[in-house]
Order: sequence, then C-alpha cells, then structure tokens
Amino acid sequence: MPKAKKKDKPPPVVVGEEGMTQEEIFLKTQMQIESMERQFVQRTEEMTQARTEEGELREKCEQLETDYENTQKERFDIISDFTRQHKAMQDELITRITVLENTICDLKDQLELSRIALEETRKDKDQIIAQKDKEIIEQEQKMVEMADEFEEMLKDTLQKMSERIENTVQTAITEPPGKSTPGDAPAPAVA
Repeated sequence: MPKAKKKDKPPPVVVGEEGMTQEEIFLKTQMQIESMERQFVQRTEEMTQARTEEGELREKCEQLETDYENTQKERFDIISDFTRQHKAMQDELITRITVLENTICDLKDQLELSRIALEETRKDKDQIIAQKDKEIIEQEQKMVEMADEFEEMLKDTLQKMSERIENTVQTAITEPPGKSTPGDAPAPAVA
C-alpha cells in the first residue's frame, strides 16, 4: 500500500520559540491573554474594591476630622466656660476680699477711735473726780473755817453777854432798886 498523504492538517510549521508551532504559540498566547484578562479583571476588582475602601476611608477620615473639629470646638467652649467661670469667681472673691479688708480696716479704725474715746473719758473722769475731791476738800476747809468763825462768834457773843450780865448784875448790886435809868432794860431777878 502506498502511503496515503494526510491532507487534513497541514504540517506544522516551526516558526520560533524553541521549536513551537504556530498553533502552540497561538494557544500559549491565548492562554497568556486569558491569564492577563483574568489578572486585569482581578486587578480591576481589586482596584474597585480599593477605591471603595478608599472612599469609605475618606468618609471615615472626613467624619473623624469633623468629629475632631467638633470635639476641639466643644473642648474650646468648655475651656472658655471654665475660664469665664474661674475669672468671674476670682473677680467675685477679689471683690469679697476687698470688702472684707475694708470692713476690717473700718472696724480697726472704730476700735482705735473707741480706745481713744475711752482713754479721753477716763482722763475726763479722773479730772472730774480730782476736781470734785478738791472741791470737797475746799468745802470741808470752808466748813471748818466757818465752824471756827461761828465758834469764835459764839464765844465773843457769849463773852459779851457774860460781860453785860456781869455789868448788869454789878450795876444792880451797886444801885438801889427802883432807880432805873431810862433806856435801860429792867434788871433781871437774881435768884
């Protein structure tokens, strides 16, 4: 039998790459394209997912920045409130301290004035007592002097009366009875 020629397939032509045929190269290239397409699809999905994650992260970042700004603002407001309250309280306490210090000074002044007035009153009282004691002593001396003068007067009067009585008695003894001089008082009767 003669050899039959195969006309179904043309003989493979070796074109390049280490003895590969065009069909093998085509298949290899096809597989590489499919592999690249799968990689492209995978990378596209990864990129889409990364973009989605990036968007979510940006939103989270923006939300965090907004939250941070709000927190900072709230913190600033709270600090401002506390500072305002502290300053108001400090001003109030300073005012209160000033009022109390003024009150203390006024009370010290009043106390000093009261001490001075008390001292002056004591001096006046001592002077008045000394004056009254002096007046009492002077009055006592006057009374003693007046008593002495009165005693002298009484002694003089008594002596004069005694002398008169004696004179009258003497005259009555020496003159006869019944004879009386005009203006003379009647002679007393001698017992």
